[in-house]
Amino acid sequence: MLRPPRDPREPLLPHSAVIRSALAGGLLAVAAFTAYAMQLPAVGEAQARALALIVMLGGYQTLMFAERLALPELAVDPIPRNGVFWIVWCASALSLVALLYVPWAAVLFGVEPPSPEQVLAALLLGALAVGWRFVLGIGGQRP
Repeated sequence: MLRPPRDPREPLLPHSAVIRSALAGGLLAVAAFTAYAMQLPAVGEAQARALALIVMLGGYQTLMFAERLALPELAVDPIPRNGVFWIVWCASALSLVALLYVPWAAVLFGVEPPSPEQVLAALLLGALAVGWRFVLGIGGQRP
């Protein structure tokens, strides 16, 4: 309510935001497919599928911070103080834990829990797939 309305002739999403999001999503998809393809012969389809899901979640969790920091009005605090942010962030993380370790959910999605080392590697791969936005300062303009 404190800002003037957006010019209706301007696009809803800036072109640069669309490019950033498409690039981050594309790299995350490539990372997940690569993890699946590389692990499939070694661990089988169920664990390879689980690892791909973990890569996607690791990237998604990181992307939530990157997208938040891309909005200058929200980028004041590097650590969000908004309760809704943390509810969504934790719920998405817990959904993967449930998917992997609740037997009926694992059967439904056709996954088997990988080793802790594999889980950590998959989370890091997902985070790195979108973490470049922080390293290169492409996350957005800080106020």
